[in-house]
Formats: sequence, structure tokens, C-alpha cells
Amino acid sequence: MATASILSREERGQGIPWYLWGVALAVTSNTIGAHWDVSWHRSIGRDTFWTPAHMAIYLCGILAGICCGYLILNTTFRRPSELVASSVRVFGFRGPLGAFLAAWGGIAMLTSAPFDNWWHDAYGLDVKIVSPPHTLLILGVFAIEAGALVKSNPTRPFRAIRSV
Repeated sequence: MATASILSREERGQGIPWYLWGVALAVTSNTIGAHWDVSWHRSIGRDTFWTPAHMAIYLCGILAGICCGYLILNTTFRRPSELVASSVRVFGFRGPLGAFLAAWGGIAMLTSAPFDNWWHDAYGLDVKIVSPPHTLLILGVFAIEAGALVKSNPTRPFRAIRSV
């Protein structure tokens, strides 16, 4: 059912939904920001939290949160048939499994930001070790990437998962 509706969207010229483009931009932003951040720390050292590299990284969490939050709320309250057919229920909300994964990743990334800032102030530069805030950040990024992959699949890969 979901595959047929996606094919009809493409036939009507609507193409890829905007929220998939948003998550793809989020992952790209993180990739650029992470490489830039490590280079910045190695060449300049620890600067302020508000460096362009940090903003590129946290833009990933913001974009993923907005895109997936919209998708979850739209599926829960408007209940479009093509999304409801391929959705799961979590804490009373309905949405694609990938949207829940990516939304959690966005929240985890944004939660790690003040924790990381405090960690750097308390312990200094930590590019060579995996600190607790960086671990949370990395888990958030992986959740966004995994959610994007699961969400982009029009078939339902996890039929056994129904609700939490």
C-alpha cells in the first residue's frame, strides 16, 4: 500500500518528500561540521561554543528534530493513509519508525551541547578521547542516520515492532 502511494507521488511529479531532503541536509551538515570541528580544535584549539563548526553539527539535530517532529505529529493527528499504514505507535504518537529514531537522535544531539560545553570548560580539549558528551552526540548522529535510512524505505522493514 505504501509503495503504491509513493509511486503515485512520483508519477504526479511531487518526488521525494521535503522531510527526507531535510534529514539528508541534516546528515550532510553534521558530516561537514564534524570534520571542520576536529580540524578547528587541532589547529586553533578550544575556542567558543559558538564556532561555525559547532553550529553546523547542531544544525543536524535541529533539522532532524523539526522534520521528524512534523512527520510524527502529522501522522498522529492528520492520519494520512500512506503514512499510517507504515507507522508504529510510541507513547500514543504514530509515525514511521525512522522518524522516531531520528527525532530521538536530534534530541540527544541537542542535549549533549550544554553538557559538552561544560565538559570542555572543566576538563579541556578532548579530541583524542571519547568523552561522555561526545558519546551522546555520536549516538544521536547514528540514530539520525539510521532513522533516515529506515524512513526512506517505502516498505515496512520492521513488521514485528508495533508499539511501546
